[in-house]
Amino acid sequence: MKMEKRGRKFAFGGALILLMVFGVSVSAAVVTDMQMTPLLSAAFYTGGTSPVFQLNGVPYLGGNLSVGNEATPSYLLSNGTVTVTPLAFDHDDSLSNPPGAWARGWFFGGGSMTIYGTLTDKSGAVAPYTGVILTADTVLSDMELWLLEEVGIHNSKDIKGSLEFVPTGGYLASANAMGLTIGAFEADYSFLLGTDPTSFGTTPFTATPTGSRVQIVAVPEPATMALLGLGVVGLVSRRKR
Repeated sequence: MKMEKRGRKFAFGGALILLMVFGVSVSAAVVTDMQMTPLLSAAFYTGGTSPVFQLNGVPYLGGNLSVGNEATPSYLLSNGTVTVTPLAFDHDDSLSNPPGAWARGWFFGGGSMTIYGTLTDKSGAVAPYTGVILTADTVLSDMELWLLEEVGIHNSKDIKGSLEFVPTGGYLASANAMGLTIGAFEADYSFLLGTDPTSFGTTPFTATPTGSRVQIVAVPEPATMALLGLGVVGLVSRRKR
């Protein structure tokens, strides 16, 4: 009897932790996903003698913005621009296996990103906001490297890379009427080129509007993951008993 009661308490505690984890995410309206696609073709790799990765105020068609674990996004970002300060190119690491090549380039961190646009609550409960949505700095220092590479089958023309950021300002990083907030996130870059790249050299890379996007995905905090783990362990323990 004592063991059964103890098991019940532990299971209840595990379930409570799960509710706390998911409840906080929903009630705090934590931004978990935001997608943007470019309106115009724009160079993201400058080439030349001192090449850099950058997005110089590229106009983006807004996309849906999701909070918590919702299946249908509640918010919309429109009339946006995305700026990523120049990140210096370090070296080319392209693969030249026959019959062609897969372009791979390494870049330094140490930069920042700014997203400007109009944020709209689809329910109409709060008036739209237009201005700086978010500013953030890279987690990587200017001495650490990250990778942009061609992915998929040969001649895919699809360049992808991910870079983690920490918010520093903007609407989502401060108290706001929509009650939204954002923590550390990963910016996933996907650029579709018009021609097949063979290496990161002196030729600029220009992304086409079709097939390109910037997506922001929340990075779970260690404390949240630890709580979630405890909750699962509690439920599994109860089931075994």
